[in-house]
Amino acid sequence: MRFLLKNEEANTDLVELVRRSMWRVRNDDFREAYIDKSNGEEVKFELDEYAKENIRKLIEFSLKSRYVNYFEIAELHRELGNFQEAREAASRIDANDASLRKVQLELIEKNIQQPTTYTP
Repeated sequence: MRFLLKNEEANTDLVELVRRSMWRVRNDDFREAYIDKSNGEEVKFELDEYAKENIRKLIEFSLKSRYVNYFEIAELHRELGNFQEAREAASRIDANDASLRKVQLELIEKNIQQPTTYTP
């Protein structure tokens, strides 16, 4: 998989799909571990350099997209700890998604970096 991600001639749609899937799986793994704290251990959210680079590349892909998903961009920046950039992206979330924007801004203002769950 790393070869695909580093191959400059690879299909960019496929690379974006793989990167987004990697990000989502990592977030899902964190959420599951956080919810199931049956072993009593604290669950820490830490990004290694590979995960950070993946998120930075996803931001690049997202900004080049025909439909820019500012909610996702805000999430990506928030997970990197770039709260100012996250705030700026969240401010551009469509008014139809006001409840999502509100939750996103609350997480940003509290400097919460780890993945979270949201139930409307």
